[in-house]
Amino acid sequence: MRVVVASLAVLTFSAGSAWATAFDSYRMACLETGGDLAKVRATAKAKGWGNLSDADREILAPGNERAVEGWAISDGGARYLVSIKAGAAGAGAGDLSDAGIATCTLSGPKTDDVAAIKVYADFLKRRPAGDENADGFRTATWQVPDGSGFVMHYYFGGTAATASIYSTSVVRK
Repeated sequence: MRVVVASLAVLTFSAGSAWATAFDSYRMACLETGGDLAKVRATAKAKGWGNLSDADREILAPGNERAVEGWAISDGGARYLVSIKAGAAGAGAGDLSDAGIATCTLSGPKTDDVAAIKVYADFLKRRPAGDENADGFRTATWQVPDGSGFVMHYYFGGTAATASIYSTSVVRK
């Protein structure tokens, strides 16, 4: 997790965006679509989000930039990167081995961690199950049961991070 935050630290984002704008963009991109990658793609097309640059792709997936699918959102002078990916849980996932995993992530300008975690918790109507602040990196996690699996929610930020990252992974058997 820290590698992702460290990789994104080299991004330069426009300053001045409030945490509410970041979460609103994340909610629209990842939460309102339920993490369904086809719905994220449709939302990107309908909203006219821009393509990721080669530099964006390299930051999101160092050394594997061609594997990144995503878009850039410009909102209120700030720039957000949305990326999506699909995969399967490995053998170490126990009962969920081979379960499908769809992940949607938004990275953007550094925000107030306390405010960001509060708005995320208010949206989910639950406090994070984990909230760690180590070495200047802040990580909050939530796990929400979902009929045929569960949804993992993450917030990454902190004083050592230059970006805030919101991510959701939908795991279905």
